[in-house]
Formats: sequence, C-alpha cells, structure tokens
Amino acid sequence: MSTAAKELLAAFDGLPEAEQEAVLADLLSRRAVGSARPAAVRSGADLVAFWQAEGLIGSRPEIADSQAHARQLREQAQRRGA
Repeated sequence: MSTAAKELLAAFDGLPEAEQEAVLADLLSRRAVGSARPAAVRSGADLVAFWQAEGLIGSRPEIADSQAHARQLREQAQRRGA
C-alpha cells in the first residue's frame, strides 16, 4: 500500500463514525453512477445515453421548454453586455 493510501486510511479512521458513513455513502453513489459510463462516445445517441445515465437530462424539472429557456438566458446576457 502506498504512503498516500496509508495516510488517507489513517485520516479516515480519525473521523467520527457518522462522517465515515457519509464518506462511504458518497463514494458508493459515485461508483454506481460511474459504472454506467460508456467505453467511448461515438455518436450523438451514445452521448445522450451517457448524459441520461449521469442524470444530466431531465435534471431541471422547472424548465419545461429548454429552447425558450436558452433563448431567455441569451437575451439576458446580451442586455448585460450592452
């Protein structure tokens, strides 16, 4: 085991049990999300599938019309820049 790994384990052991549980839960959730990652994105469909697996598509339920929302953001940015 590397020195860095030993230092990390020592720091982890020094955390209160509740924080250890939180760290482990976070690591496990990241591993579950990362496991859906495709080997290579070769097409638009692959990219959309990857975004869906990562939770990027549909992550903003308050935005019903994404094109209108993007248009509104561009208009706001243009007004700020003028």
